[in-house]
Amino acid sequence: LHAAVQNAGDGGLLIVIDEMGRFLEYDSRQAGGSLIVLQELAERAFRGSNANLLLCVLLHQGFDLYARGLGEKVANDWAKVQGRFETISFVEAPEQILRIVSAAFSNDLTDAQQHRIRKRAERIAATMATAKALPAALDREEAASVFASCYPIHPVSLLILPLLCQRFAQNERTLFSYLGSREPNGLWESISSIRKVGDWVHPSAIYDYFIQNQPALLSDPLAHRRWVEVVASVERAENADAKDLATAQRTSNLAKTIGLLNLVSTGGGLKAAPRILRTLFPNRAVFDDTVHRLLEASVVQYRRFSGEYRVWQGTDFDLDERTRLEADKLGRFDLAAVLRERADIPPVVARRHSAHTGTLRYFEVDFAGRQSADHARRGPVTPRIVFFIAERRDDERAFEQARDAAPEEEIWALHRDGRSIRAVVTDATALSRIQRSAQELATDPVAAREIRERALTATTAERDLLDSLLSQPASSEWYWSGRRMDITDRRGLQRALSRVMDRLFD
Repeated sequence: LHAAVQNAGDGGLLIVIDEMGRFLEYDSRQAGGSLIVLQELAERAFRGSNANLLLCVLLHQGFDLYARGLGEKVANDWAKVQGRFETISFVEAPEQILRIVSAAFSNDLTDAQQHRIRKRAERIAATMATAKALPAALDREEAASVFASCYPIHPVSLLILPLLCQRFAQNERTLFSYLGSREPNGLWESISSIRKVGDWVHPSAIYDYFIQNQPALLSDPLAHRRWVEVVASVERAENADAKDLATAQRTSNLAKTIGLLNLVSTGGGLKAAPRILRTLFPNRAVFDDTVHRLLEASVVQYRRFSGEYRVWQGTDFDLDERTRLEADKLGRFDLAAVLRERADIPPVVARRHSAHTGTLRYFEVDFAGRQSADHARRGPVTPRIVFFIAERRDDERAFEQARDAAPEEEIWALHRDGRSIRAVVTDATALSRIQRSAQELATDPVAAREIRERALTATTAERDLLDSLLSQPASSEWYWSGRRMDITDRRGLQRALSRVMDRLFD
């Protein structure tokens, strides 16, 4: 198309790819080669011509974060592709977001009720202004108006929301998902729990919503570690002794609020300062009692130099370095042998053949590689799909020999992207070994939680990648009895499996 535009003497070609992160997420799961297309487009655009090619892609985060869990080499390759683009960050100003949110609210409160809410909003706005916690372009009077318009969201909750969505989610999309959500802990559920006019939706409700409905928190390792520490602190607060349920709830909610303020604080006035936290309580005595319980239980600490409460425990456990060291210990292992142990792929039923004959027929799934091609043929001959995982070009010769010597009961599939599989398996195996062997985890709850969640993420990525061998059969070349099989999708694979069973069983 670009060449045609150039030949026609027209001005140029603009390509805009929205939601590029979706393509990168797919590429990271399926170990496909679509990233090379993006690289070639970027290089062509950079060369320039009489009809320029302009390429614009929209992302919520950097390329490298989408490549997390694929191994260091793959992540470096992705970073090189990102280097071919100029990054233009666009983040809406918090005060603009607050104005948009306030325009989305309406209520049917009486004049007397609205007056009461307005007075309360004015007092909180004055406190925020004194603490320099308001956005730069939002003065005290306008802040009071916005706070009153957005009732029943508490002003502290309102100031936290856009910052939280910008740094840990998908900006305005997540914000308005929360506002309109009927999901657990969404705004609708919070409103339904309000007993009387004058009650507010506090930051603790926003914390509960993000924990339950925003899995993207795992994408950034630093953000993830901060969230882990907040969650660990909240759990300690919930386990602390309390004289009654109401006191326990207040203690837990304050820990959640301090944690969120720690997450969004950038050194400005919006932080877990006593004067800001007191706006969430009916009186100073209740606040003092609640925060005292958190201090006694060592859930939070008061930082005098910054005048705020902090939940950070901190950890000296360098998970990235330990993962790298553990991966080095694994060395150049036999990938196919490890996959036989780790891959939990169920047998593949030949559905049409089984339905027509009334006899259940299925293929076991096995793995082979250059080091273990012979191993895949040992034992009794049963119908099997054998995935040959190739990591280098010269592996294909070993595949051809194994494929040609295979009995009729075996279908062989050549999968060339063995490096991506090795990277994912190495990461998952290394994290699993750290979980079992690192003695420091017994006394470091932050590191223990972080490695538990990282290991779960790595294991999920491993499982998804291996499942894609069957769900995306076009990523492999399929052979039976030495002949190439034309398989491009799951339906075509099923047709081929039933045809083979028809030949094998009379």
